[in-house]
Amino acid sequence: MRRLIAIVICFVFAGLASAQPTAIDNARKLMQEKKHIEARAALEKLVADEPANGPALHELARCTRELGDFDASIAAARKALAIPFQPRISLLELATSLAMKGERDAAIDAIEQIAGMGANKGIADRVRGAAAFAAYKGNARFDAVLARLVPCGTPEYRQFDFWLGNWEVRDPVGNVVGRNDVTLHLDGCMLMESWTSGAGHAGMSMNFFEPTDGTWNQIFIDNTGVPSGWPPLKGKLVDGKMVLSSIAGASPQTRWTWSKTGDGRVRQMAEQLGTDGKTWTVTWDSYYSKVK
Repeated sequence: MRRLIAIVICFVFAGLASAQPTAIDNARKLMQEKKHIEARAALEKLVADEPANGPALHELARCTRELGDFDASIAAARKALAIPFQPRISLLELATSLAMKGERDAAIDAIEQIAGMGANKGIADRVRGAAAFAAYKGNARFDAVLARLVPCGTPEYRQFDFWLGNWEVRDPVGNVVGRNDVTLHLDGCMLMESWTSGAGHAGMSMNFFEPTDGTWNQIFIDNTGVPSGWPPLKGKLVDGKMVLSSIAGASPQTRWTWSKTGDGRVRQMAEQLGTDGKTWTVTWDSYYSKVK
């Protein structure tokens, strides 16, 4: 029993110890209270004792920038990068201080390094909203790198935009077979199709670009309640035509092609692979005209 009590007491004291504010917590509190000089002293001592303390270097970069010591902020951010500590965040701290110091090209260089790690909405929003970069808007190089940071902002995500619109759909001889409304959603990351026909058929699809393999993908579901009747499609833009095919293993194999006709319309054609594994037969052919 005594041993059990001793163990419990040890756990209680350990919990109390872990709940105590750390040095960096205290420094952050000082910064929140606008006591940046005291916070800087605390952070510099912490970094001197622990040179590889990434969070401390990060806070030191922020604190010294608030004090207007941009050189010290830049040095702290570069040390954080060398560890490395959260490269995107450290580069953003570096870019911000460089911008405030007036070193525009170096600041954009740092943002380009972030963009090289891939699109990031959080970073893009912070760059777009930061006062340090306000004067950069309209600079071609800055605008280009900011576009790279915005998810779904690169040209690949716009390859299927020719399908956007409110359409009347006709068969090859001119009979109206339905209506389709194709709209852009999720900050340009997804095209949503909403189809209806005069025969009571309705369906919707999500269409999106997958950067990891460079493909376009479609998931369609309709009011038949049988999703398996519409297997997922995957493909690419080929010679100006969006060509999406059912994934391997689907039966039957289908291929859908969207193309601009040159007169403002879009043609949508579906084909099915025959049992010989070579012959494609057209199963759907339609022409889209914009509804004014």
